[in-house]
Amino acid sequence: MTALKIIQEIARVLGLDIPNTLTNTNDASAQRLLGIVNRVLDAALNSYGWQELQKQVIFRADTNQNAYNEKTGGLALAVLAPDFGLALTPQIYEMGSSTPVRYLTPDEYTRMLVLGTGAADKYFTVMGGELVFLPKLESNGWKGVLRYRSKFGALAADGTPKRAFDKDDDTTPLDTELLILGGVYRFKQEMGYDYADAQQDYEKCLAGLKARNTYAPILRGADPDAPQLRVNLPDTGAGV
Repeated sequence: MTALKIIQEIARVLGLDIPNTLTNTNDASAQRLLGIVNRVLDAALNSYGWQELQKQVIFRADTNQNAYNEKTGGLALAVLAPDFGLALTPQIYEMGSSTPVRYLTPDEYTRMLVLGTGAADKYFTVMGGELVFLPKLESNGWKGVLRYRSKFGALAADGTPKRAFDKDDDTTPLDTELLILGGVYRFKQEMGYDYADAQQDYEKCLAGLKARNTYAPILRGADPDAPQLRVNLPDTGAGV
């Protein structure tokens, strides 16, 4: 569902005029609803670590030259992953190796930089907007995979992540029913109307989505070579 259709559905529920576009800045009603929906989107982003926002990026110094800082050996996150919010795991995975590249706090990184590391050890931290490594990542170095969560909940028509809706054909990977219910609730709240039922509907939807937004544990049989079985996977969006 596009951003325009989300706004139109909210207007329909509230009995407001149905906007034809979100780009008409003279349409005060549409602009008010757009602002409300973007605030609901922000609230949804901050409320839970949605699987729909989990991503990964494969990097290596020689294949990410526009991100690579030769002086620091770091990779600029703004170039490597412009929507980087936070790392999902306390390690980066090196391609072809079972040894993880472990995360250090900036203080721990500085200490290890002074003391030195073991020959086979690899570490990383986030500093100055860069992924920086110990030992220093060199050009033509090893290849790694960073798993992260996007900080943006909107998508442009071409799939580019963006901070907020501002075009008719913008979309979101998040549940649109949550945004519609949240938009109705927030509109009533901001206008001073009775919003108790709308708030209850929104919070019930949010709780249900959180409860379902996880993978079931892997079940293993007695045979170690038996295929893995997952239960209660969603019909779509499970990555299979």
